[in-house]
This record gives sequence, C-alpha cells and structure tokens, in this order.
Amino acid sequence: MNLAELPDLVITEIFKFLTLGTLLQSVNRTCKRFYDIVKNTSILWRNFEFDVSLTPTTSDFKEIFRHSHCFKSFFLTTKSISCSASFLDQTFIKGFHEAYNLTWLDLTNSKISTLCFLSYTLNLEILNLSGCRNLVDEDFNVIKN
Repeated sequence: MNLAELPDLVITEIFKFLTLGTLLQSVNRTCKRFYDIVKNTSILWRNFEFDVSLTPTTSDFKEIFRHSHCFKSFFLTTKSISCSASFLDQTFIKGFHEAYNLTWLDLTNSKISTLCFLSYTLNLEILNLSGCRNLVDEDFNVIKN
C-alpha cells in the first residue's frame, strides 16, 4: 500500500505533524487530493505560522481566514508578509470576525495600524505587538476593554 491509497482520515493525521507553512508550500502542491485535504480540513489550520516570504492576494487571505474559527495561534510578521498597511488592516478586520478560539496572536513588526479586530478574539491570552509602529493610543484602548 502506498500513501495515495490511505484514507483521507489517516492522511490528515499524518499532516497534523507538519506545519501549515509546509502544508501550503509543499504538500498541497503534490497532487489534487492532498491540495483538497489541506484546503478543506480546518484542524490543520489551528496554528497559523508563516516563516517564509508571503505576498498575499485578497483571495489568499480569504482562503486563510475561511479557517479563522479554528485558529489557536496566529503568527505573521513583517519578515513573512509583504503588503500595505491598509490592505493588512482591512483583511484582519474582515478575517478575524470568527477567530473566537484564538489564544495567541503574534504580529511582531507588522504594518498593522488598527486593533479593532481584537474585539472578536475573546479568548486571546497572548498578544505580541512588538515593533508595530503604526498603532495609536485608541488601538490600545481595544486591548484594555
């Protein structure tokens, strides 16, 4: 029996040991079946950590945030993303409206300039905004509330 003959459930269990970055950059490019498993299996999206260069489009973020209800941790830094602050703000406002399971958010050195989306992250325990230079006092009131 080869890997392609295994049931989707078994393949998903194997994929849980891989990072989302590996799944998106390599595994889902292997074949259509693996692409579909990665794209449609929300449990694989629990820990969003991107450590490779990413130039996202609106459709990329739409696909990423389709799984926001599953996010437990979300790490996205300047080193891994290249887009404008306004694009990032709009994307996070729209995308995090279902991120109620999110407990860890790391936006170190990101270009984000609003934190209003944090009102949706009721279970957030860890927030790293180190180096976020576009934030103003009103943004920190959201955290306080």
